[in-house]
Amino acid sequence: MALAVIVALMIFCGIFSRQGGADVLDSWWLRARFSGREWLENRRDAAQTSATTVEKKQNASRDTGIVIVEIDDKSLSVWPDEPLIMWGGHIADALDTLVRSGARLVALDWTQSVETDAKMRWNHDEKLGAALSRVPRVVLVKFVTPDGRYVLPAPSLLYSLPGAYLDGGDKYLGLGELETQNSVQTAFSARVRDAQKSEVTFAGRIAQNSGLRVPPGPAPRANGSSLIHFRSNAGRNRSGTSRGEQFDVPAPFEHISLADVALAKGKMLVFKDKIVLIGTTNKGSNDFHFVPFLSGLTGARQISGVEVQAHAVATLLAGDAIAEPPLGVLWVLSTSLGVLGVVVFAVRSWGRASRVLAGAALAWTALSFLGFCAFNFALPLLLPLASLLLGAGAMGGYRALSEERERTQVMKIWGRHQDPRLIAELLANPDWRGGQGRELCVTVLFADLKNFTQTVEHLAPAPSLEALNRYLSLLSTAILKHDGMVDKYLGDGLMAQWGAPNAREDHADAAMRACLEIEERVRELTAQLKRSGEVWFETRLTLHTGPVVAGPVGSQERLEYTLIGDTVNVTSRLQETAKELGCDFLISQTTCEALKTGVRTGRETTVEIRGRTQALRVFEVLEGRNGTHEIDGVNN
Repeated sequence: MALAVIVALMIFCGIFSRQGGADVLDSWWLRARFSGREWLENRRDAAQTSATTVEKKQNASRDTGIVIVEIDDKSLSVWPDEPLIMWGGHIADALDTLVRSGARLVALDWTQSVETDAKMRWNHDEKLGAALSRVPRVVLVKFVTPDGRYVLPAPSLLYSLPGAYLDGGDKYLGLGELETQNSVQTAFSARVRDAQKSEVTFAGRIAQNSGLRVPPGPAPRANGSSLIHFRSNAGRNRSGTSRGEQFDVPAPFEHISLADVALAKGKMLVFKDKIVLIGTTNKGSNDFHFVPFLSGLTGARQISGVEVQAHAVATLLAGDAIAEPPLGVLWVLSTSLGVLGVVVFAVRSWGRASRVLAGAALAWTALSFLGFCAFNFALPLLLPLASLLLGAGAMGGYRALSEERERTQVMKIWGRHQDPRLIAELLANPDWRGGQGRELCVTVLFADLKNFTQTVEHLAPAPSLEALNRYLSLLSTAILKHDGMVDKYLGDGLMAQWGAPNAREDHADAAMRACLEIEERVRELTAQLKRSGEVWFETRLTLHTGPVVAGPVGSQERLEYTLIGDTVNVTSRLQETAKELGCDFLISQTTCEALKTGVRTGRETTVEIRGRTQALRVFEVLEGRNGTHEIDGVNN
């Protein structure tokens, strides 16, 4: 069975390990890891900085080499009457400021794709084209529509760039597409294959044209993409407030309004040798995207498209894309955890196996989180844990079914040796020890076969045992039918009781009904055996009611449930009295007084019981129908 489960796990992990990386299989966990790491870094930075909030922000700033010039709400308020399509002149002014300030590269995540004959528009495009021609390094964005049509910058802009007319400006263009999983921007590629040709992406073109060395980084995934290494405090919401500011820590990229840059008269040192991305971040823009940071328990945080591109560029230039194990390694890891679950539940007790399972799940989760925080490695979570639980569940289920079958078989065998009620009591009290009995009032029966020894002395052992079992089976059946419990077999007789282990008020009446049925059945069996010439016996029954201590007795190695007390001794010795009186069925006065229904009695006498100082009044129960008998003023 274990081998079959392991083979099933291998197939299961092989199928699902090919479904995708951390952004597909562990989409929520990827967001949780980004958010958890962000929280830890913010706490660390807040603890390391002191003095005023401004000083904290200055000390905690992260120099990524990238600055975002944003077309934000402030810019819209400065030029409220001009549509964005007419902003070419303002962007041209900003480009001139960036050139004066020594920007390394300018990437324009904004485009004018339609030209008109309006003189104002033409003047603005002409001004923007001239400004673009003065930028040492520049990248423009292009898009692909859902129907496969390319959206390119206006030719008046594109062909203003040096040498653009030779190759259509491809060396200045980048495809502004990123990989999306479950509506969340997660991955990027330096190059993508689109429309049957290889395209350099916007982020890839920026890294390529930056003049900086681009380290190789982790091996890309099967589709050529890599997970974006989103920096902490990435989120600016639509109001323009950085989520990181609640921890007095700035966002990873410097954000400067386009209005401030366009209206600047001199240099701005913040742009010195920096890669500058220009794009929209205003509230009315539809260029906002979900990124893998939690917003609540299930939602994803939103940031502007230009910020997503900035994270992709930073990931490329740092060579620190979030690494993932190859598909083969993912399959091995997941299958190994599943095998662990199988082995643990195959060889350990339920308690230990459950603790090992919980410990392994927690350890793997902690390792996955720590590996992400310390090494930017997205160790998978969902598939390995699913494999672990599947292996443990399958093996545990098989083991439970096997144990249930064994338990049923044991209970069936045990039930032939012990009363089911006693078994239930023992199972309910597995820690019972000797001396933990309960005092109960019960009715005890001793039954004996008369003249057994003389009758079977001429028989072989096998026939003797067969004859004995026939009668003892008859007695046991009647006792169990009337809710009695056979305490033990005593050679050619037995001891039974009513009232333990569960107390009951009608124990005397139940015992009387059982004994009357025993007498009737013994008469029928005896008559049948006499006619066939087989061995037959007669019975002698004695009942006595009184208090006993019921519970387990014996050693720690072996315990036996039994009754202890004077009531048991008296009932046993009433057998001698019945034999002396020649009675087949003898009961004590306490049993008569405990009966709630009448019984037909014959002789009565007071006898001395060996080992007992007080005499006991006893009554002979006659065969046949029930009746009443007056005993010392007690109507029975």
